[in-house]
Amino acid sequence: MALVEYPFGMYPHGVSLDQIRYFVAVAEEASITGAARRLHISQPPLTRQIRALEDELGAPLFARRPRGVTLLPRGEVFLAHARRILDAVAEAQAALGPPAPAESGGLHRDDGQGSGHGQDPLP
Repeated sequence: MALVEYPFGMYPHGVSLDQIRYFVAVAEEASITGAARRLHISQPPLTRQIRALEDELGAPLFARRPRGVTLLPRGEVFLAHARRILDAVAEAQAALGPPAPAESGGLHRDDGQGSGHGQDPLP
């Protein structure tokens, strides 16, 4: 299996879907305040998540201005990828449809007998 060359020369092993969602909201709103309102979260955690994303990717994505933010060139590149990632996740969720009745019971603890019987639901 060949290594994939990621933007900014790093493997983004610590990037979460929440960070990607937050990044897209900030980019679309051009404002941390507007994105925080849209996401129903407060500004400080949103700012921390955006900074953590930038640290993980090894590059700033936004230029901070007195009245909002603007995407830097690397932010523009990442935005296109971020939108595709979120679209792919939404498509995967839609393809699965609602859980079947047997799947909706949650995780179960094995009884240790290997039979699959006598399992109690995990707390």
